[in-house]
Amino acid sequence: MQLAEDSKEGLCSNLCVACSCGFMTGFTSTPKENKKFSFNTLLVFGLRLIGRGFTAGKKLLCTLNLPCISKNTFRAHELKLLKAVQLCSEENMKAASKEVQNLKKKVQLVVFW
Repeated sequence: MQLAEDSKEGLCSNLCVACSCGFMTGFTSTPKENKKFSFNTLLVFGLRLIGRGFTAGKKLLCTLNLPCISKNTFRAHELKLLKAVQLCSEENMKAASKEVQNLKKKVQLVVFW
């Protein structure tokens, strides 16, 4: 049996196991979400949470002797996170607006009684 790394994207790898009988199967080192490795997204998210970016991530990964993700991959994960933040923000603002409207209606009902 032989284990081989097929390809790599940042901290994640596509691996292949081949048997002498001819059986071969592939798998990833970490799960994918929407065709992107979630571990790479979490790396970018963590760096952005502490106010750091691509260069700081590159220094950290090099210090830990881990493979770096490319700047384009980093930016792609940043954009993915930005869309998620925008969607959550819009939903929260809509919910807050409805809550304020409901409170105004309750106050008006109390004043008129």
